Amino acid sequence: MVPRGQPGHPVSGEEAFIVHRDGNDVHLTIRSLTRAAPQQPWRGLFPLLLVVQRIVRARYLRALR
Repeated sequence: MVPRGQPGHPVSGEEAFIVHRDGNDVHLTIRSLTRAAPQQPWRGLFPLLLVVQRIVRARYLRALR
């Protein structure tokens, strides 16, 4: 079940940050369950919001290097 987002927030869902260590190696897994908020304009902008979400994930990964 995906919990409802905050009123007025552009997306609803949850995100998990899972860190795995294997000796000196560290691996990050990011899992997202995302759906558009029911109200406009967010529903129409949802494809763009997914692109922004990918950019933010890339920044998370870059910050860990």
